[in-house]
Amino acid sequence: MSAALPRQQPPATSALIGVQPPHFSETDDDEDDDLHAQFQSQLEDWDSVNSKIITWFSNTSVSSIHSLFTPFETAKEVWDYLAERYSSVDGANEYQLGLELHHLRFDPGQTLTEFYNKMSNLWNHLAQFKPTWTCPTDAAAFLAYRDRSRLRHFLMALPPDYEHIRASLLHRHPLPTVGQALAELRSEETRKKTMVYQHSQPVLATPVWAPPPPPSSQPVQVPSSKNTPSGSQKKYCSFCRRDTHSYEDCRSRPRSKRKGYHNRQTAAVTNSSGPSPDSSSSTLTAADVETIVTQVLSRTNIHSSALSTTSGSADGKNHWDRP
Repeated sequence: MSAALPRQQPPATSALIGVQPPHFSETDDDEDDDLHAQFQSQLEDWDSVNSKIITWFSNTSVSSIHSLFTPFETAKEVWDYLAERYSSVDGANEYQLGLELHHLRFDPGQTLTEFYNKMSNLWNHLAQFKPTWTCPTDAAAFLAYRDRSRLRHFLMALPPDYEHIRASLLHRHPLPTVGQALAELRSEETRKKTMVYQHSQPVLATPVWAPPPPPSSQPVQVPSSKNTPSGSQKKYCSFCRRDTHSYEDCRSRPRSKRKGYHNRQTAAVTNSSGPSPDSSSSTLTAADVETIVTQVLSRTNIHSSALSTTSGSADGKNHWDRP
């Protein structure tokens, strides 16, 4: 009989519990070797599967839970520990799960697949409270009712944007399953995203030709020379074609048309008439106007007589002295 080879065991595993090694006879060494090799192969397969299951338990639980798996060497021991600790079916737990399912609504920031996965997780937790059916007919009827109830809960939690799809699904006979409804709703979700993407594309803006505005009938306002600073406006006389003075100050124009002539005449008449009776008021009465006109006319006649007197000869015999 050949010597037994040492066996390499994976971590967190033990020998095949409850399985007796094969009986080796002393007469047939070849048969004993075959049985030993077969047992060794099965033991290695069992150790591999056992380690794989424990790894699954560790990867699907939080660190505070899978840190408690160290004392256990087989996957069955880990499973029994989890079943004893977390298989609570009390009314408070069922009420909490039902309340979360009732208030669950679709968040605009998530996709339909994410929302369905969250709701499906609550359904799976509530499934542990369902009764055990002994009659296959009753079990099938209960499963059909459960599927319809899940479809209603799923459609009720959707936003109003999917109202037309929801109405179409509820009016079908027989009702579709939750998976079929999810597939149709996802198609609508993809279509909405495509429409939003198309509307968000930049569009090249082209200038629109517009006819020029009609000429305004209002006169063009020329800035006054009073608002123009001194030295900033170039002088030019259109009467004598010179740029040394302005048109109003041109000495070649008649005296009566020069700038400031009428103002000086009016000022002289006003000064000669004396101060007005009411210097605090700037309003002239009819009598004041008549007095001013009379004084202007009298001064004009005096000026004309003076010119006639000074323009004649000394003896008054020339022809140009005669009236």
